[in-house]
Amino acid sequence: IPGATVVYSITVRNSGPSAVDANTVFIVDALPNQMLVGSAATPSFTEGAPASGLSFTPSTDIRFSSAASPPTSFGGCTYTPTSAYDPSVRFVCINPKGIMAGSTGVPPSFTISFQSQKNDLAASRLFQNRMIRHRWANQPSGILPEDDMQTACLGSSENTGNKRGHSSDGSTGL
Repeated sequence: IPGATVVYSITVRNSGPSAVDANTVFIVDALPNQMLVGSAATPSFTEGAPASGLSFTPSTDIRFSSAASPPTSFGGCTYTPTSAYDPSVRFVCINPKGIMAGSTGVPPSFTISFQSQKNDLAASRLFQNRMIRHRWANQPSGILPEDDMQTACLGSSENTGNKRGHSSDGSTGL
């Protein structure tokens, strides 16, 4: 239902045996065409089982971008939403702090959830996103096109779902 408020969640798992370097977990999520996010996001952080070992402060560890292409660093996420559900927000950037634990069989994980709204402007954003996908072919290896992305590694973390992920230095750790 267009205009409905829903909870949008991003779950990250580290399926690799090594811990991720301190403060380098950086996730860029391209919002689906049908979702709007803005000042009403009210993000929450939920540890998985086993726990990730990370901490999350909503006022400093989540940012937004209205850029045409995915930001390559947390510092590149500079857009401040101007409304509760801002159609200009194209990317959600997440940078929790600490060292993400490595897997010892069951991957440690965390989930970031926030309020979003179903968008009835999906058709116009679909066209814009298709144009962006063509430009992604020339992006650094750490940024993966949406069509090719089902699972991406973040350091040794697994970013599940249809997300983009890379460490703060732009590498994928693959």
